[in-house]
Formats: sequence, structure tokens, C-alpha cells
Amino acid sequence: MENNIKTIDLGVYGIKINLLVPQDEKGRYGAGDIVSNIKEVCEHCGHRDCDFDCEDAQEYISDRDIDMQSDKQRELDEQRNYNYAIEGILSMILAHAMGGLDVESEVYIEGIETAVDACTNNI
Repeated sequence: MENNIKTIDLGVYGIKINLLVPQDEKGRYGAGDIVSNIKEVCEHCGHRDCDFDCEDAQEYISDRDIDMQSDKQRELDEQRNYNYAIEGILSMILAHAMGGLDVESEVYIEGIETAVDACTNNI
């Protein structure tokens, strides 16, 4: 633990959590952040935090064929929805870690993998 920060590397999907030292007697953390490589990168602008509405993505969906335009829009919508679902999962993981849960346990890691698989299969 350096500079009052505890770093947790979950070893799955590149998830790393940084937590400030405990703020209270119950071991709960006052602040933290989480990073991963789970979210899809916009193939049009190259940014992981793009909502697939960048200028390059909009140019990609523009097509004279209305059916082709609808298909491309649906593709971007699915990528956006997947990333939103992943953000929800990551927020929950961070909240659990800040609350003092053992997010490094084998069963918790398995739960993360199951949740990500569900997002992949259902969006």
C-alpha cells in the first residue's frame, strides 16, 4: 500500500481497483476508482469511452440504403448498450470493494465472469 492507496488487481478482464485507506472502523473505504479492458473500443474513432456517436461512427451509419443504415445503427446501439451494462458491473464491483467485500475471492471472480458472459450473450 503506497501513498494511502490499496490496489487490487483481480487478474480478470484487466480489472484494477484503487482504494483510499479505510475511512472508518468497519474497514469501509471512502473513495476509489476502477479500470478494466472489458468495454468495447469504438472501431471508428478508437476510443474506449466513446458512446458510438462520434463523427466517424455517424459517417459509418450514413447510407442511402435505409435497411443498411438501420442495420448499422442497430450494431452501434448494441455496442453502446454492452458498454453501459459493463459500466454497471464495474460500478457494482467498485462499490463492493469500497464496502469491504472480498472482491478477490474465487467465487466473486466467477460471478464477474458470469455477469460479463451474460452481457455478451444478451446484448
